[in-house]
Amino acid sequence: MEFEIFVKYSSNIYATALLGALKDGYHGTVVKNFLAVVRRNGDFSKIPVIVREFKKKYNRARGFRYVEVALAREDAKTIGAIKESMKLAQDPAVVIDKEILGGMIVTVDGEIVVDGSIKTRIQKLFK
Repeated sequence: MEFEIFVKYSSNIYATALLGALKDGYHGTVVKNFLAVVRRNGDFSKIPVIVREFKKKYNRARGFRYVEVALAREDAKTIGAIKESMKLAQDPAVVIDKEILGGMIVTVDGEIVVDGSIKTRIQKLFK
């Protein structure tokens, strides 16, 4: 009797593996093979998280900051202002989170730097 063993890997492990594999070149082939492995392991639903982790690791390896902005709705003007004020070379990652109601939450390298969300303000009022 044959058994197939599927090992579940964390998104962090996948991101680290992809970053290491891309150092060798052949980017198109590496990405294609990487996606095939993720799919074969049944982890394709993790792709958005893997990409986010990969961006963090890629930026950190090159001395860039990973900036993520959570907004209740898309707002190009706010994103542009953040990019300009933080002197970012690239646009920050944008997460639309209607639960924050309004305002924004700015996270740099995984740590919350500014929490100006209406949700947090309301929670502080009722503490």
